[in-house]
Amino acid sequence: MKRNKLYKILFCIILTFTFFESKLHGQVTTGTVVTNVNNPTIIAIARINEVFGSSFFSSKPELLQFYKTLLLNRITYKEIPNSPDDKFIKLSSIPLLDLYNSKLSRDLTFNPQTFNPLKYQMDFYAKTTKIYRFDNTNNVIVILPQ
Repeated sequence: MKRNKLYKILFCIILTFTFFESKLHGQVTTGTVVTNVNNPTIIAIARINEVFGSSFFSSKPELLQFYKTLLLNRITYKEIPNSPDDKFIKLSSIPLLDLYNSKLSRDLTFNPQTFNPLKYQMDFYAKTTKIYRFDNTNNVIVILPQ
């Protein structure tokens, strides 16, 4: 009985600490959405953590920098009319990168403010520009080469 009460108290302390620490740093996350949309770096880090977890990069800071640069400088979203002879790769044909987070799910609608391209196994290392279409929409994801 005492053990259950101790676990509840510990859970409340951790939850409170996490909430106040995130408030101090100017970000509050709800699922995968970061409410501080004025800071692209915070949004990029939240998207990276969603896919890989927060401890994955502790021994790989250069990989963390690669993904931040990718999200901040090399990925853009555009509207290009969908046509019957469209050659862009459909996002539905790209597997999810759920190796580190098995709870990832595909986006059902496209919203550039919440879309996380890291969830998908797109070719981020290509030497040419890659373009992927969000199925049955005019929205495309453009990944510039390194």
